[in-house]
Amino acid sequence: MKVFAVLVVCVVVAALAGCGSSDKTFTAVPVGGKPASLTVEPLRAGPVTMKFADGELRYLQTGDGAGGNIETVRRVYFAVRDQRFDTPTPVFDKITVVRRSDSFTAEYAARVTHNNVEFAWTGQIEGKSDGTIVYTIDGNAVRDFASPRIGLNVLLGTPTYGGRTLEFTRLNKDESVSETFPKTPTSWDPGRFLTFNSDRSDGQAAFAATMDSREFGIEDQRQYGDSSFKAYGYLDLPFPNIAAGAKASQTLTLTFPDVKPVVRQPETTRITLGEPKDGAAIPVIRTANGPAGRTGDFNAAFNRAKRAMTSGQEFVWSFNPALHLNDADMLFENASAVAEQVAAMRRATDQAKLHITPITFQWPHSRPAPDGRAKEVLGAAWCVEIIRHLALSGADEATFHLMEQSWENSPAGDALKVWAGFSGDALKAHSTFADVRYILDYTTDSPGRCPVSVLAVNNNMKVRTIFLVNRTAQPQRVTFVQAVAKQAAVSPIQLGRDGWTSATKQGVRQSRTGAIRPNGRNVEVLVTPYAVVAFTLTNMEQ
Repeated sequence: MKVFAVLVVCVVVAALAGCGSSDKTFTAVPVGGKPASLTVEPLRAGPVTMKFADGELRYLQTGDGAGGNIETVRRVYFAVRDQRFDTPTPVFDKITVVRRSDSFTAEYAARVTHNNVEFAWTGQIEGKSDGTIVYTIDGNAVRDFASPRIGLNVLLGTPTYGGRTLEFTRLNKDESVSETFPKTPTSWDPGRFLTFNSDRSDGQAAFAATMDSREFGIEDQRQYGDSSFKAYGYLDLPFPNIAAGAKASQTLTLTFPDVKPVVRQPETTRITLGEPKDGAAIPVIRTANGPAGRTGDFNAAFNRAKRAMTSGQEFVWSFNPALHLNDADMLFENASAVAEQVAAMRRATDQAKLHITPITFQWPHSRPAPDGRAKEVLGAAWCVEIIRHLALSGADEATFHLMEQSWENSPAGDALKVWAGFSGDALKAHSTFADVRYILDYTTDSPGRCPVSVLAVNNNMKVRTIFLVNRTAQPQRVTFVQAVAKQAAVSPIQLGRDGWTSATKQGVRQSRTGAIRPNGRNVEVLVTPYAVVAFTLTNMEQ
């Protein structure tokens, strides 16, 4: 009991870090040759809560007035594109955030040096107590370079906005038009706008966005592997050829009229495993080594599927959620895009074989350093998240291509081995055979975007295999409610070099990725940031 109690205290302290008194200042500067990096959460602008991470605002939430939360805006960030449309990772020289009880300010200095691109800028963000957020950029070109686009961007999550209608003001400022965001991934381009907004007439989130420099363009990013619509802005620069010394400013204003405060996420997420998920099945899972290429993009495969005249064809495309940004939050939030792609393909051609390859978050354009996260527990957690979405959407085959060398003894490799053992098992929800394997549905008490996800399967009538994924940068506590019978064995599954300890007298097992403890018919689990804890539940009753 004592070991788990200590772990629980650590979780609570970590989850609440930065939630203290008002007027607290956070500052980051380069240390040991590494650039400044700073994450502060939560921040508040009146009724709106969000996360700040290295110049970005993420997961802007408001209350829905019915006991839950809505992700009103997914992300606000500034991006510099090179002539190949790569988004180089910025280097931060200093970041300062001042947090108050219902407002905040943030300032930073950043730069990009990538191939022939050299651009420096400062950012100032003010979150006001009335819910207004003002984000201002002042930038300058350090040298001559070519770029198709530089500016602020607003991401709107497809779960919130797919199928919704928003109001837009066109360039002449006199024409207001309504545009409905597509439900299905598409190469949607509604034109250029000065402002856009939503109201609460449909019972959803309300906000308005205004840019003072040039105009917005909007695109559906699901075709590229992102689970969002992107409103992208331009600095007032002479694209595509930018001269050294060129300067420009840009201000984005977000307002949130008549919204409700957010409902706080419980310190422990309660999960109830339910009935078999109708139609869900684990796809055939394969792995590959070496540099990850591309077999084709989704749009090309989708257009071929719509023209298909015969059934039984195979359609292949690649999936990479790190095309635009490659931070850990982006990898996990974009995992659902592959399910939207598969679902769209299924609507176009129900009987075809759908094979996604390669599935990777390694991107061929250069980054400041090689991405080694595939070898870490984050790689395993991400693979499980992708498998869950593929299983629920109806994919037939998936080839993961994260490692340039062997998958052996890696957490991701071990996780994929487990699920490859369930590949091709069709759902038999009403079967009486003892060896039937089916994916379990589940419910949570999370008021908004749940910080964790679950992939669970019944191996047979007595054994359940459960993978719990933490999709956040904070440790998470989870209770599986009435998950076991009166007599049950809980056994961790080793992923890589987890290092699970033997059970204490209280039944606690722990490792570097978390801890597990049976508690009556419940099972309590601690999972570290961007990690996965895997275990089996074996019913010992006869």
